[in-house]
Amino acid sequence: MTGVPNTVLGKVMLVLHAFGADDDELGFAELGRRTGLPKATLHRLLAELVEVRLLDRGARGHRLGGHLFELGMRASVERRLVEVFMPYLEDLYERTHETVHLGLLEGREVVYAAKIGGHRQAPSPSAWAAGCRCTPPRSARPCWPTPRHGCAPRCSAPR
Repeated sequence: MTGVPNTVLGKVMLVLHAFGADDDELGFAELGRRTGLPKATLHRLLAELVEVRLLDRGARGHRLGGHLFELGMRASVERRLVEVFMPYLEDLYERTHETVHLGLLEGREVVYAAKIGGHRQAPSPSAWAAGCRCTPPRSARPCWPTPRHGCAPRCSAPR
């Protein structure tokens, strides 16, 4: 995060934003590296964030806490959008029997506000690889513009 004020709240935001979409838990050293905060400050903030349930302590470090989810569900704009779109999501699910997501674009990331449907068994690795053979694994990326990648997919593999 750039432009974060050097206040307690700014430091809390640094810690919370240190968690990426793929991070289940982060250890103390990794949080220190990502935030740049002094060890004593980071230790104190982590303890306080755990106490108020914004973070949870796990076996390998810290993870985002359940209270963040509860607060997020109270966000009025997203909640109203879910209420408005829910009948359409349910109708789409009934017609397709596929998992349906409602995603909101927030900057360069998609934040999922709702999901209808269940889990599906993943196809066998050989079937999956056959459908994705034209994109090397290290090249597979989300298809929206980033500084390093264009917007067009690398191929049009059959779905």
